[in-house]
Amino acid sequence: MESKDRQISFICPNFSSHYRPGELILPLVFYVEHGKSLPSKVRLHVESSHVWSGTVVDGGKKIEGLEGMMTLYGIRPYSLVLLEYDGGVNFRVQLYSPYATEIMYANYEHCPSSDLLYNKIELAMFSSVFTYNAIDNFSGVYHLVIENKHLVGAKMLPVLSSYACHQLSLDESCKTLKLGFEKYFWNISVDFKNGSLYFGDGWIEFLDALCVMAGDSLSFCKSDEKFKYIVCVFHGSLVSKEVNVGVSVGIRSYARFFKMITESSLKSGEIEVPRVFIRNYGDELSNTLNVNLGGGISTQFKYCPGSCRIYDSQWMNHFQDSDGYYRFEDFTGPSCVEDIVALSDSNDDTLDTSDDSSAESDDENSEEYELFSFRVVLKASHVEKKSRGVYIAKNLWSIYKHWGKRTSITLSFGAEQWTVEALRNNRDCRFGIGWDDFIEDNNLSADDVLYFEYVGHYGFHVKIDG
Repeated sequence: MESKDRQISFICPNFSSHYRPGELILPLVFYVEHGKSLPSKVRLHVESSHVWSGTVVDGGKKIEGLEGMMTLYGIRPYSLVLLEYDGGVNFRVQLYSPYATEIMYANYEHCPSSDLLYNKIELAMFSSVFTYNAIDNFSGVYHLVIENKHLVGAKMLPVLSSYACHQLSLDESCKTLKLGFEKYFWNISVDFKNGSLYFGDGWIEFLDALCVMAGDSLSFCKSDEKFKYIVCVFHGSLVSKEVNVGVSVGIRSYARFFKMITESSLKSGEIEVPRVFIRNYGDELSNTLNVNLGGGISTQFKYCPGSCRIYDSQWMNHFQDSDGYYRFEDFTGPSCVEDIVALSDSNDDTLDTSDDSSAESDDENSEEYELFSFRVVLKASHVEKKSRGVYIAKNLWSIYKHWGKRTSITLSFGAEQWTVEALRNNRDCRFGIGWDDFIEDNNLSADDVLYFEYVGHYGFHVKIDG
């Protein structure tokens, strides 16, 4: 969260279990400081010049009565909703699609969407889209545009060319492909013929499950398993609404996209520009881009059209103490740091790390986890002063996968803070040195239930649950 004079900018949690039709959840750090002073009625000014009225409820934790706004602009799980608060009754609103590009507001004004409820596969698909575009860099190894020939005809359909197979490291030993995301994968029978890879059983079922049709496209990302690929779906009907078609976009005359700055991008000094943004504005980008980072800091990026990346090893030094989300505005307008705080207010999702020998790895219940929070029951081994802390839940993998093998973490408990080392081994991550002090200073014991909320910048807010 950023404050400019009296203006405060932040992202509303809008992920899977946080999504409620007609509601926006306000992040913890905002409502703790400002929730009690918020008026009961507020106005949300969308960049299209529309104004929507909302009701502040639950002690300032959320704003209700926004069904019209969310329906009109197609706000769905993993859409990014950025609010700027002026200290009174007004919030300015910026809306980013799961493709991490600010929406073209005028393209939505006459196309209301009534889809406000989503099944588990759709939620997982939106999560994959968001991760691919807003967080990951250079994970896609091949992009396939779906044509009619991929959909109808013979039992075996030619889908991948020899070039595509080379990009995906596919050879004639491959008889079955796994395509999907998170816990949802489809087995597809394949066969090499005439220099192409033909898809058979499972292919049409896969496309139908994701509502993919001609004109849509798929980005393939390699996984840690041979012949298994994580897929990002670009639905043409949604992407078309993000494309500049020459209409006015309201009071804004410059384009914006949204990207997470991770530890890996800090080290490499480069990020990938989202595909939809490049489709819309790529021709306008020069090889050297001037960027205002806010706070009076300006610098330059280099831009490589071939790889769609902006890079400079030195400018990343400005962000060495950060691991958060950034909004990039047209490469020439103001850009500022955005702390994203996505916390759960639900008591339904729990994590019990009952096996202390390894991290919980039961993916069967992964859809039940909150994205940026988890609970754990302390066992005797956690309080024996052997620096054996609890494991961080796997639903936070998108965060801690960017950490090193040893990373300093801040645990906030009440008004105090403790520095604890997080030890990561592949997909497992637990607390180590410093954990014993945290346990002892807070008089914690076995069977206590702790609730961890990730609040950004290598920090967790911890409280006793129940």
